[in-house]
Amino acid sequence: MPYLLARMSILLLRSHVGRLAVGGLLILGGIIYGLSSHHVNYVSVPQGKYHVTAMTDGTYGFVLDGTDTYYIIHPSDFNPVPDDNAFKSTDGIGEVLYKDEDPQSFVMHNDDGTQVNSQGLTVVSFTLTSSKEQKEYRFTTSDYLIHPDGFDDNRWPIGALVAILGLGLLSFFLMWPAMQARRQQKHNRAFMPVGPQPVTGAPLFAPSAVPYAPPPAVPEPGQEWRN
Repeated sequence: MPYLLARMSILLLRSHVGRLAVGGLLILGGIIYGLSSHHVNYVSVPQGKYHVTAMTDGTYGFVLDGTDTYYIIHPSDFNPVPDDNAFKSTDGIGEVLYKDEDPQSFVMHNDDGTQVNSQGLTVVSFTLTSSKEQKEYRFTTSDYLIHPDGFDDNRWPIGALVAILGLGLLSFFLMWPAMQARRQQKHNRAFMPVGPQPVTGAPLFAPSAVPYAPPPAVPEPGQEWRN
């Protein structure tokens, strides 16, 4: 996919219309991204029986039996950091809160070799209980501790930067033909000879004019010249 996007970008940049389209798409993309700003809330997972699944990328997922939605835990984001011992030493899952955002699609690989198209939501807080120790262990992210009531996801700084970049490129590409024509005129003027130009069809070098001197007169027989 990245290779295909790179090839399409190169093809677009080779033509004037394509370059204008790239600038316009950047402007439109920046505006759309900025308009996607929203307030992020935290939501509790639905009631039911959950079990923990260890992912191949080092994350963990709470999954409700009979569903394909995983509530993903990124251990490095939590304090304290949950590990395999934390999940094995407890026998219950308490409250689980996740970001109320659009779920991310991914492919879940099962132990029997089958694959399932699943969805993932990011967990920000959860508790594990131990009936043996009569304790409850709570794990939270720093974002949740700072903003326990949610936060505003303002995407306008990045969106505005992308839109401004697109506007600059669009302006440059619009002026590019005029800049090329001006450069060509300067190039032609630099090689243009100075001074009057020879007339087409006329010899480049005119023969030098020699004054005409008539031959000396010779007297006819019987005539005599006198001075």
